[in-house]
Amino acid sequence: MKKLLYVILLVLLLTVIPVAALANEGKPSMQNLVDRGWTCAPIGEWHCFNPGSGKSKNASSIQVLVFEPDGKFLGTEVLWSADHYAGQPCPTDEILTPDDLGIPFYACHHYSH
Repeated sequence: MKKLLYVILLVLLLTVIPVAALANEGKPSMQNLVDRGWTCAPIGEWHCFNPGSGKSKNASSIQVLVFEPDGKFLGTEVLWSADHYAGQPCPTDEILTPDDLGIPFYACHHYSH
């Protein structure tokens, strides 16, 4: 059990630290993220994924940076895998469910507006 907790903490740190570092530099741009190896895809708005975020099929959560189609930074999104979601609250928005998204994740947006 202790080992599982350490793995979860490690995954969270590996996804949160790069996002926090970008936030300290000011608002990120999609081009800057792509230059750093991130993958950005038009999923409604543009969603940018950290280079390491898709490498583990057992990831409990994934941090995503979200942009409007014109490139304006909207904020962050947390994706919790359905098999690891344990009722975590979303303080800024309602939780989107796997049925809403069509993928096995719950989503919480943290947008600035």
